[in-house]
Amino acid sequence: MTSFLLLALLALSPATIFAIDNDAEWRTYVHHLSNIQVRNQKMPNLLGRLLDYKFSLPEVQLRRGTVYLGSNHRLRAALARALSGKPVRIGVVGGSISYGHGATQKGRTDWVSVFQKYLATAFRNVTLRNGCIPGTPSAYMVVCLDMSVDPDVDVVFSEYILNDGRHDSISNNPKTREYERLVRRVLGLPSRPAMVMMQVYSHGNAFPNTHHEWKPFHDGIEDVYGSLAQYYDVQWLSFRGATYRLSSFKADPNFTWNRLMDIDFTHPNDLGHKIMADLAVWLVQQTAMDLLLRPPGHSDSMQLTEALPEPMYPGNIVPSSTMCVHYDALQQLMQNSRGFEFIAEGAKRKKGYVGLTPGNSITFKVDTNRGGTPDMRVTMQVGHLKSYEHMGKAKVECVSGCTCNAPVLDGHCVERNSQLHLFNFYVSQAAECIIAITVLPETTSGEHKIKIAGVMLSEEAGHQDGIRNTAAVEYVHDISSRGGAIFEVKNHAL
Repeated sequence: MTSFLLLALLALSPATIFAIDNDAEWRTYVHHLSNIQVRNQKMPNLLGRLLDYKFSLPEVQLRRGTVYLGSNHRLRAALARALSGKPVRIGVVGGSISYGHGATQKGRTDWVSVFQKYLATAFRNVTLRNGCIPGTPSAYMVVCLDMSVDPDVDVVFSEYILNDGRHDSISNNPKTREYERLVRRVLGLPSRPAMVMMQVYSHGNAFPNTHHEWKPFHDGIEDVYGSLAQYYDVQWLSFRGATYRLSSFKADPNFTWNRLMDIDFTHPNDLGHKIMADLAVWLVQQTAMDLLLRPPGHSDSMQLTEALPEPMYPGNIVPSSTMCVHYDALQQLMQNSRGFEFIAEGAKRKKGYVGLTPGNSITFKVDTNRGGTPDMRVTMQVGHLKSYEHMGKAKVECVSGCTCNAPVLDGHCVERNSQLHLFNFYVSQAAECIIAITVLPETTSGEHKIKIAGVMLSEEAGHQDGIRNTAAVEYVHDISSRGGAIFEVKNHAL
């Protein structure tokens, strides 16, 4: 295996190409790397194009940003295949940051695109798919993961710290419970992919300390999510760990918050995105070096076949298969409308049915038959807009064919943001279940707007815990009607 891997590496490039910053730290690093030999070959000669990358961060900061590696067995396996020329598929899931917001040129200067360009140079047969959806939390991706990653994906990068918000709890953190479900879904895919947590700042952490929204280093959910990295032995890369010392402690003029972050101090700018790509590339390079020094063996094989441990939060199983119906496809379910109109609005032209006046109503017909005994109910969720202004309340009821007891849907929120949320309730099984949504006269905001953008339905009956996704769920228009119809999500998780 060692000889095969070395031959594969040598085939990448006979020359040594190692483009890095011209500072003393990197020169020392290169010097030491060049002194390492494997079977009489210098390390840079063996790795070739894998080292053809210029880092923006000092080497020590990359190490600080690589918080947890663990056994790294799944990534080692994927990279060994890539080095031998076999096809390897990488996916990225997350929110607006990894979608490309903050970068001046999406598709070129965002971190995913920078990383993708590196992979195309370093390997012959590695592809990357960006399945990120702005405004969504990890809870959404638990439900509709298959919309964003290929079923045979080999590596999945996950970025959700900002979008998952914060919750000041350790022992029973609902955000961590939801994120654990995503971890289990990814790791439970048939291809048994590696998972890498690309952790960014929680809101306020990257603000200058004179800003009224500034939050200290520890005020966020990255550390509690880190417990999942260690529990499930997945890799943890930290933008906070890579930059905070330079930005806050040393006040390095090259890495101030103004230099790293967009004007909102929430999304990284081009340099911030480049640093995120630095972390991903550094992980690949370090894993490749590890493969040279410690070729795949029996220990790797044993770990690759291990079953997932029981959930860290007892009983925190992933949801059953779900049906996701978004935007244009939602029109297939609509039966009658009185006052609701299907419109596209906002800068991203997000579509949905909008009612503005008390008494406006709309009905949808859904087949809720999911097997099991007739008395077993099914989880249904309605994707609706929540905002700090204009929004009202609605009554949700089952008017024909099925029964349900749904609470009042409230579109108003205190936080100054506008995102889609999942409204959760349970329905009885029926071939034609008619759901009615009616705008109520009661309101907290003083206005009455209700916007419905999607319906999600559990594929199996009897899961009363269902999909406890209470965080925001915002769908990107260009992925909403994939295939032109309803998108069925299969359950591959353990």
